[in-house]
Amino acid sequence: MKKWTYILALLFFPALLSAQGKDDFGIWSSLTSSFRVADKWKVGVMAEHRSLDNARGLDCAYVMPSVEYRPFKFMKAGYASEIVMCGDKTTQLTFRPYVTFILGHGPLQFSVRELPIGEYTFETKKMKWTSRTMFKVSYAIESIKMEPYCSYEIFIGGKGWEKSRHYIGSEIAIWKFLYADVYYMYYLMSGKPSRHILGLGLGVRL
Repeated sequence: MKKWTYILALLFFPALLSAQGKDDFGIWSSLTSSFRVADKWKVGVMAEHRSLDNARGLDCAYVMPSVEYRPFKFMKAGYASEIVMCGDKTTQLTFRPYVTFILGHGPLQFSVRELPIGEYTFETKKMKWTSRTMFKVSYAIESIKMEPYCSYEIFIGGKGWEKSRHYIGSEIAIWKFLYADVYYMYYLMSGKPSRHILGLGLGVRL
């Protein structure tokens, strides 16, 4: 019962907040798969659709293959690249190297990820680089097969702070290799209305 109460609260919370103000509401839905190809190596692919304008318009849609290497228990590094179709009729190619440091004790885990991202827009032939840093805390609850988490991500560009994302959510084990990710995100952007995001993800780990 506790498990479904938590999930329903995450599903309805962003819509309730958006209805009370001028902020926008969007739904980010994703499919993810990852495959361990060697002891320390993993490859994956993710597809995501993001809506805006109270879920009536397209923010962007993308496909992102990735590769990850974990040389130590406390550190992993990887690279991903996206082909992004944007709602403003532009197309981007992104470059996303990253490194993550993890500190854990029992079911509790804290991580810091540094991800510089380069975004090349084909129509304008311009490249933009942004620094992204994410802090995340999670706690695995084996009895209900959930891993609630909260995280904070900040984007820094050439002129300083650009945007930040505040998450609360949970991974939910569905089957041995199948899991869901449900979250609420409060999204702040420089010079734009804030947004409430409902995230719905389905993933496979092999």
